[in-house]
Amino acid sequence: MAEPIESRADGARQRLIRSVFQPSSLDEVAAAVAVAVAEQAGDIYVERLRGRFRWSLCHRGGSYPLLRITARFLKVDHRLAFIGFCTVPGGWCILVRDPAARIEPDAWTVLPLAELTKSRNLGASIRAALDNSPNLWPTPMALPSVQAQADRVFGLVQTERLTVLEAILAALLREVGERAWVLFENAAAADEYVQIMNHHGYLYGEVSSREWQEPLRPLTQETVVSLRDLGFTGGATERNFRRDGLPPDPARLALLVDSLFVAAYGPGSPQGVHIHSKGREVTAALARLPY
Repeated sequence: MAEPIESRADGARQRLIRSVFQPSSLDEVAAAVAVAVAEQAGDIYVERLRGRFRWSLCHRGGSYPLLRITARFLKVDHRLAFIGFCTVPGGWCILVRDPAARIEPDAWTVLPLAELTKSRNLGASIRAALDNSPNLWPTPMALPSVQAQADRVFGLVQTERLTVLEAILAALLREVGERAWVLFENAAAADEYVQIMNHHGYLYGEVSSREWQEPLRPLTQETVVSLRDLGFTGGATERNFRRDGLPPDPARLALLVDSLFVAAYGPGSPQGVHIHSKGREVTAALARLPY
């Protein structure tokens, strides 16, 4: 009976493949890539998401060649296993645990085996390649000039707080580029956040499951029910709660963001907030905050 390919590998290979399926440190990724390079496993895909890294074997021939090279790397019979995969721009097929739950990375690239073979420091090579990648997605970052004001947004009384949120989300709705987004992060707990994304006018949102980095802090079942009542489902290790097709109305979105923080992380959360964004309109709106 076929099983996920990683479950059929021995303990040593499972440890190597772990950083394929979960965001890891650069050192962990570099160590695994070093083994793949030594075994001539082919070109290597790498990505960075919120300061963590992931890698994958990859192939432009589709899922079956990828299955074969993955099985060879893990030393298992490819006929008794299956892989999760997706295809990124350029036709590269890469390993993922759940294609439906994939989150767009901040940056990604494919490193040719020939270059990796010559590298004396794989960690530095991976970091440099991601920093200079033409596939770079802007990394979320706070704006120093407005960060002090942004931290106070959620400290305002609700009517003023909703006014600020509405202005920021109205700016997000005006964005015309691909995958513009705004992320509201609890200043006291970086694993608590609500993110709203705009992809060519299609809106979707995520609420952090707090299960991305150790120590994991899964939400309670009562909280899961509260989020479900707001239309957000999913959540698990390395998976956030998600809702597609959000209303393109800044007032309704502002009230939703406000309600999601309370539903997910309790009354009074957060006391302060860091606002990260991608998009000119949102950046300009943050700079105009009167608080």
